[in-house]
Amino acid sequence: AVMFHWEVYSDAHPTAPLSTHPSQTSFVRDMAWGQGLQLVEDWGLATGTGAHTPAPLRLQAGEWVRLAVWYTADAIEAHVQVRREGPQTQ
Repeated sequence: AVMFHWEVYSDAHPTAPLSTHPSQTSFVRDMAWGQGLQLVEDWGLATGTGAHTPAPLRLQAGEWVRLAVWYTADAIEAHVQVRREGPQTQ
C-alpha cells in the first residue's frame, strides 16, 4: 500500500503545523483528517502472465521502484502507480 500524508502551516514560519503523519497526533487531525491509503498492484507481473487483473505488488528490501502520481484538477484525489526499475525479484 501507499500512504499519503501531508503537513500544512498556519503561518509563514513553520511554528504551528497541522500534520497527518502517523507519528503526529492532535484532536483536530484525529477528528477531521487522516492519511490517504491506496493498495498497489503489480501491473507488470499481470501483463506478463496474460492475467486480466493485476497481482499484489511484493517488493524486496532495497528494490528500486518508480512512482507515478496523478492528481485531479481540484487536487482532491490522487492515484499512484508503482513500476519496478530493475529485474523482477520474487
